[in-house]
Amino acid sequence: MVRPSRRKLRLTQAANGGSRGRKCTLPSLHTFVTMALFAVVFVQQLQHRGQIAPPATVTSAATSASPATTSTVATATAAMATTASQNWWEKPQPLLSDWPDLLARTDMHKHLELLKLKRGAEVGVQRGLLARRTLETWKSCEKYALVGLWGDEAGSGPDTNIHRIEHLDNARQLLEPYEKITDFYVMRSTDAAKKFEKGYFDYVYIDASDYCAIAEDIDHYWPTLRPGGIMAGHDFVDEQYVMDRLGSDWPTKCENGSNQPRSARGAVEAFAKKHNLNIKTTQEKNPTWLIQKPY
Repeated sequence: MVRPSRRKLRLTQAANGGSRGRKCTLPSLHTFVTMALFAVVFVQQLQHRGQIAPPATVTSAATSASPATTSTVATATAAMATTASQNWWEKPQPLLSDWPDLLARTDMHKHLELLKLKRGAEVGVQRGLLARRTLETWKSCEKYALVGLWGDEAGSGPDTNIHRIEHLDNARQLLEPYEKITDFYVMRSTDAAKKFEKGYFDYVYIDASDYCAIAEDIDHYWPTLRPGGIMAGHDFVDEQYVMDRLGSDWPTKCENGSNQPRSARGAVEAFAKKHNLNIKTTQEKNPTWLIQKPY
């Protein structure tokens, strides 16, 4: 018997797919088109970011596959471009986490305007200075509730009541240009909260400083806030923070006489922890806090 030479044996094995019997197969048209699609989408995303120049060879390979392939690539590319160029306030469900850093609480107002929010409330208005600044910037606001006790607070002395009545008069004068969209609720904040439907407000601002008042107002006004709405408030501090950073004392006693050194900060953090919320703050010595109701 004549044995084949080693050279002929290797050639025969190569023709049959190798010594292990492997067959050399080309990718199917479906696989090729899928790979080309992924390549084009990836490359065009890099082009949109300005990281690479347009590669003509990859684009032509995919677009020459079929009209359907070209249409799919164009649709995917357009969707990516829209998402990349879309501003945070233009998204269907804007997130507080996308807001830029806020230097002061008045920086919030331009974001309320960007979002084109319509209804808001301020709890603890006092002289109306913040409310006036809010409405000067937030031009899309159609209804703004102003809540406070002013001169009717139980247990206050006559001098304090007179002072608070002056604050109410001052607030009415300051907000006279906005009388068509503002409503005054001269009562306890918890009583005023009952006058609004669930999900009525886009934005609620709470200006209270002690733990109990903040906790009570958050609990009562959270249901009146719509999903995606923003709740904010002043004085995100506790007693230790004030002593260390501001060098002054801070009221820690609640109306019921209990001592709560965690103050407003403690109340906000407790609520955020309970509802698994993130807290955003302004970059002031006496920061403002913000939380968002989940969609």
